[in-house]
Amino acid sequence: MISANYTDYLNTTEIKTRDYLRIIADLVSTNNDVANRIEKASKYANIVQSRLNIPAQHEVSIGVLSILFTHSRIYGKVPFRRLMLKMDLIDLLNPLIVEDFIYLLNNKYITLEKSVENIEYISITDKLFRQLYKHMTDENRKLFMLLAGRQLNQQQLKHFKSMLFNQDLDIGELFLTAVSCRQLEAAKEIINFGWDMNREQEIMGQELFVCANYNTSKFCVDFYLSHGLKITQALIDEMLRIAHENMDDFEIENTLELIGELKQKMVKE
Repeated sequence: MISANYTDYLNTTEIKTRDYLRIIADLVSTNNDVANRIEKASKYANIVQSRLNIPAQHEVSIGVLSILFTHSRIYGKVPFRRLMLKMDLIDLLNPLIVEDFIYLLNNKYITLEKSVENIEYISITDKLFRQLYKHMTDENRKLFMLLAGRQLNQQQLKHFKSMLFNQDLDIGELFLTAVSCRQLEAAKEIINFGWDMNREQEIMGQELFVCANYNTSKFCVDFYLSHGLKITQALIDEMLRIAHENMDDFEIENTLELIGELKQKMVKE
């Protein structure tokens, strides 16, 4: 069932599907406070299922997609044992878990590679990414898909840079995607192109709010700070606004904790 707060959520600052996937992956792979993390992950998974039109009974499939989306590249081989450990999937003979893997396979979200004895690797296909970036021109979508693949080599980086003039390209979304995909050289090229984090307080306020709600976000925050993001009272106020709007679904203490750390780096406006 979708959270009772889902309707209210529609009237607040929209948390993007890719951000829910990042947060779910973090919750799924956290071993402490099992009951609490599973409850939270399930609530967020319901929202993602609704957006992607994945049937409610396949909740575990969202956890699988979240882990693969966050920790692997398109078609990149991930040891199946690693996925099992991250998701604490000990009982793989559980019919519900088996059904969810079959659903992902049949709907071409994942591929599995087998050895003679057993399944060894799991890969995520481009289907999820195409759903996330469907409201784009073909050329702009290709840029986002490029970020979701292997680490860009120099030739790909040069091509990426040449395509930043694309019409209707959401350069801020491309920047955040580059950082979250750890394509940091591509993110630097977007900054060099002229995208200024400090002129986009709403975008960066939301991104920092999202970062406050998953543990593996530290590298994102470090990158923003080391590449010119200024912590101002206006930016902190934006984080607080979003945190209060979403306090029914996210613990506001997480945002307050990050704000406490960021305040040590504040500058005068």
